[in-house]
Amino acid sequence: MIQASTNAAAVAGLWSPQSEQIVYEFTEEQSLLRQYFRLYREECRIVNDDEYRAADEDHTRRAHILIARIGSECIGGCRLSVRSDRQTKALPMETQHFMLADYFPRLKSPGIRYGEISRLVLMPEFRHGRVSLELWKRFCQRTVELDLDVMFAAAPLINLRAYRKHCHSIGLDATIHTNVVVPPDPGFERIIDYVLSCEMPALKSTLTQ
Repeated sequence: MIQASTNAAAVAGLWSPQSEQIVYEFTEEQSLLRQYFRLYREECRIVNDDEYRAADEDHTRRAHILIARIGSECIGGCRLSVRSDRQTKALPMETQHFMLADYFPRLKSPGIRYGEISRLVLMPEFRHGRVSLELWKRFCQRTVELDLDVMFAAAPLINLRAYRKHCHSIGLDATIHTNVVVPPDPGFERIIDYVLSCEMPALKSTLTQ
């Protein structure tokens, strides 16, 4: 386990009183990661392309994985990938023909560090907003710890609007760039993903209140 924090608020009617506490943690524990990957496969886009899957698995191996769990049961999670002068591998949304630095020139500046949040998934009964906000808040805490300058996400507009709301609720400036369209995943050409960028503040206090 890398980091853990808890949300003592009850999830009324969804879980028994003895298991209502949700734990949020960055983890490498294999049993939790397997649950997270299975949940993602069941609830989100599954790309039937061997080259794409191999590249995505490589991104996951290098990423920081945040899990939300009740007891030993994973109820959701997401993935943070980082790019810098030392970590030069492209982010998950980037391809040979789509690089964020071509749209955001400041990313080419020496020393800049940026990252991407991806693969956010929750069990259906936890998609009321509270748990995704807590995941988002802890991701933002981690980006500050990693000294990232900018955080990105790629998703359809309805998702990005929720992410932007989460950013604003914790005092972060976030922008949806409808002029930046991410190349579609194989087999999902009808789904349009745009880019959200979030400028990270220097002070941690904003994120830990």
